[in-house]
Amino acid sequence: MWELYDQLIAGIPADLYVDEYIPGDYFCFLRAGEYYGVTHSTKDESRPPISDVPPVGRALRDVAAGIKSWNFREASLGLAAINAWYNSRPQTEALGLDVFHETDTSLSARKDKNPLRPDNEEMRGKNVAVIGHFRYIEKTLSGLCNLHILERKPSEGDYPDSACEYLLPEMDLVYATGMTLINKTLPRLLELTPDRALFTLTGPSSPITPILFEHGVGSIAGFVVTDPEYVRGVIAGNCHGLFKGGRMVDYRPDTKA
Repeated sequence: MWELYDQLIAGIPADLYVDEYIPGDYFCFLRAGEYYGVTHSTKDESRPPISDVPPVGRALRDVAAGIKSWNFREASLGLAAINAWYNSRPQTEALGLDVFHETDTSLSARKDKNPLRPDNEEMRGKNVAVIGHFRYIEKTLSGLCNLHILERKPSEGDYPDSACEYLLPEMDLVYATGMTLINKTLPRLLELTPDRALFTLTGPSSPITPILFEHGVGSIAGFVVTDPEYVRGVIAGNCHGLFKGGRMVDYRPDTKA
């Protein structure tokens, strides 16, 4: 079950060190030199951390190893370190994602890269599972697909997350956030998703790397920080508007490098 995690950690160079870490209420921000990573904040700390040493000054790879922690606050930090490496300019440009030369920063341009949009014809008439209850998701996708929302704390109409064992094998498309790396559910979700189905990892917590394709992910809708000063300020101030400080990307195995 740890194979995916071990590959993500091993792919990070040993000579990068963490310079800054901001654990906001909604998102975390981590900087290692010119590498910047963000992820959703998770505050669950029922288990002790693997390391009680503050992240600043530690090797980025060492901090990234915290993704394997059952202390989810530490795992959030670990994923921020992973994203600092994989969602960086050098790494994404090597994958053929030239996001730093895009000039359209409008809301509509950002929405075009959101796979959970009402005009996504890939979903039309299909059995679709969304892991986690996104805001207004039922209204957004109404009439487009046969939608199944799975949620750890279900609202009216949601399935409890345990229903994934029964529902995912019947799906055509599955969408899950990068938070599933933090809570360690991603490997099992990938096992349950049939080979014919498209599994998309989505949101700013998602690492942009072909390593995920080796384990059954078919599409990554991730986030790259292009304005670190702005993103730092948003996260430090616990404000909204994170996505104005970066670009959403749509990365698939057939993306041309």
